[in-house]
Amino acid sequence: YALLATAAHYANRYFQQKAEDRLMAEEHKAHEALRFISQDMMRFLREKTLLRQIARRLVSTLHISHAAIYLAEGENGHYRRKTTWYHPPRKDTDLPEVLPADSTLAKDLVTVRIPRVKEELKLHQQALSGNWREMTRNLDALQASVVIPTFHQRRFLGFLVLGEKRSARIWTQDDLNLLMVLANQASLAIENARFHEAEEKRQAQIAETAKLTSLGVMASSIGHQFNN
Repeated sequence: YALLATAAHYANRYFQQKAEDRLMAEEHKAHEALRFISQDMMRFLREKTLLRQIARRLVSTLHISHAAIYLAEGENGHYRRKTTWYHPPRKDTDLPEVLPADSTLAKDLVTVRIPRVKEELKLHQQALSGNWREMTRNLDALQASVVIPTFHQRRFLGFLVLGEKRSARIWTQDDLNLLMVLANQASLAIENARFHEAEEKRQAQIAETAKLTSLGVMASSIGHQFNN
């Protein structure tokens, strides 16, 4: 019995260590994938395609239930959901279409400029401001495990919503640091896509104006010929 108990103890430690090593390897692989996503975003020149790719790859890389991206609309307006991705994929969603700019969560993200983790809020709820209940309700409505704010030159663009990890593991500080880097890179990619689309629209307007001018000259010339 003593030998069996000793063997069971060491076997348990061995398998526990193997499981921890495997989880650490998976986490390291996910972090490397996040770095690759950050580097790869600038090649997307359509905002809609860019946002969809970010959400899809976050879900597949982090093994989470869903991801959504909310971006600001207008000055002091609300934050509209631009894209959502689920695992497994589905077309319908029960996430709110908009989050008001005066909501507790939105104002908190603008002020503190750091990620908010729902479990952390629940653990430290007494140490937070009196608005923590409303903030938790906002997170519940978004079905968010964590929200990551994104800024461009100190201007608050919006935030990423990430669902629960399917492994039920907690969010580490390394996770949050990498996601903040990704969010900052996403803000640059979004601005780049918007600039590209605006430039394309401007060039199209110039081409349309030139075409109309040419048609006007042609019509005038034809009218003159008819008069002759």
